[in-house]
Amino acid sequence: MSEREQFDAMVEDFARAVGRTFERDEDGLWTIMAGGVPVHAVYEEKTGLVVTFVRIGEMMTEQYSETWARGLLEAHAFWGESRGFTFALDPETGSLVVHDRRPLSYFPTAEHLAGYVNGLVDLVVETVRQLTD
Repeated sequence: MSEREQFDAMVEDFARAVGRTFERDEDGLWTIMAGGVPVHAVYEEKTGLVVTFVRIGEMMTEQYSETWARGLLEAHAFWGESRGFTFALDPETGSLVVHDRRPLSYFPTAEHLAGYVNGLVDLVVETVRQLTD
């Protein structure tokens, strides 16, 4: 079984075990609904990395750009509270994206993937709460 097939099987096992809805597109991008948050994941065969990301939403409006950017930086001073995830701004859409890249070995079981996805969802929910308070 290839690493991509291993990753695909693990995502399916995880999603079924915890009752999450999930789908995979023709390019191998998984979308897993977790706590109402669409978590995207894909295995990059070239690098051997699993890339995960969540689009939080459009931030860069005249009204919110400075306030939201400042809030984001204050909320995650030196990224200590981000649990290793990186925040980025999609230059095409202006959406805040939380993403990460990990080797497939970081997820030895579906349970490890579940803990990781839950941590990502918790981070997204907390970030949105901090930015909208």
